[in-house]
Amino acid sequence: MTWWQKLQKNPLARLGALVLLLFYLAVIAAEFVAPYDPYQSQPNASLLPPTPVYWRDQTTGAWLGPHVYPTSQGPVSLETGDRKVSVNFDQPSPIRLWAKGTEYHWLTLRLPLPTQFSFTQPSFEETELFAGFRGDRTSLAPLVQDN
Repeated sequence: MTWWQKLQKNPLARLGALVLLLFYLAVIAAEFVAPYDPYQSQPNASLLPPTPVYWRDQTTGAWLGPHVYPTSQGPVSLETGDRKVSVNFDQPSPIRLWAKGTEYHWLTLRLPLPTQFSFTQPSFEETELFAGFRGDRTSLAPLVQDN
């Protein structure tokens, strides 16, 4: 009996193979479905707690549908290490499917190449060898749409 026949007869192995296949497809499609640039840092958004999803406006009580509010964090307290999290209830951001994200170039190839050969002060400059394919990031998951 070959490995393929063993895989076909075992339902748990089939389920595991299906999950593994889905993970591989997600890795291949990550550049298309990721809403954010993986090379751009968001220091103000790091270590924030999960944002609750609201259905009504928190100031007027009017029905808005699913939305979130911008959240920011204050400075770190040197005594306790805590950060104050503040929510701005004046700017609701709706949650939408397939929200348009930042522009990207798929399969771009950039390398730091030397521009000055020297042992004491070498100089490097990032050179784009292949521009890639241009597109927009579109998410398949519920995301906050920028206003």
